[in-house]
Amino acid sequence: MFELLGLSQLSTSFAPSIQNHLRMSELKVLHAENQSLAAEGLKQVLSENQIAKKIYRVNKSEHIESGIIAYEPNLCVIDYSETGQFSISDLENIIKKYPQINILVISDDSSIVRVKKVLGLGVHGFLTRSSDTNEIILAITKISEGEKYFCSKIIDILVNESDRHDVLSKIDGNLTQREQQIVKYIALGKTNKQIAYLLRISHHTVHTHRKNAMKKLAVNTTTELVLYAIYNDIIELTY
Repeated sequence: MFELLGLSQLSTSFAPSIQNHLRMSELKVLHAENQSLAAEGLKQVLSENQIAKKIYRVNKSEHIESGIIAYEPNLCVIDYSETGQFSISDLENIIKKYPQINILVISDDSSIVRVKKVLGLGVHGFLTRSSDTNEIILAITKISEGEKYFCSKIIDILVNESDRHDVLSKIDGNLTQREQQIVKYIALGKTNKQIAYLLRISHHTVHTHRKNAMKKLAVNTTTELVLYAIYNDIIELTY
């Protein structure tokens, strides 16, 4: 799998800080991957860097749900493709039925339509098979801290020039402070219920602010809100 096995490339200045943060983690990972080499590569990275307490694997789409029920993972790492064992439909199903599970996608999909659809589902991270050890650890660290992580290749696909023009041309600039807070949390993958709890306001108030913000920005999807948040530095996106 990509450069996962190149553990000697791990920066000595970078690795200790990550290990210290996650050594006592209760993170349990379910890896949905049908290629044994890729599965062993990720397992080796997570084990040797003490990232996860437990690492489980399923190699078929129909085993994902039983794996979630049996292992109760905090993080699901999944490689979807149009022709492989796992699909976008699997992502949709996991997110709908198990919203408490963080999702990290590892895929070489270059279709902007599909990538934007996946992002719109609310996944927490997106890497490609060329991502190295450092980036895998960083992505999982960011996700465990409640942030999102998208590698540079995905960002390049996502925000091409036409998207950049569309999103920037829609910026109103008149969002209230509360609306900006709502947009930030939405971009970070929080649900309306979670946002209401964090800001100590009602679910109805969150819904109203969300609707008003989307109207001001002339956007209709979560993906467009994420793009707005990225380009206006409402969220800090490391890639």
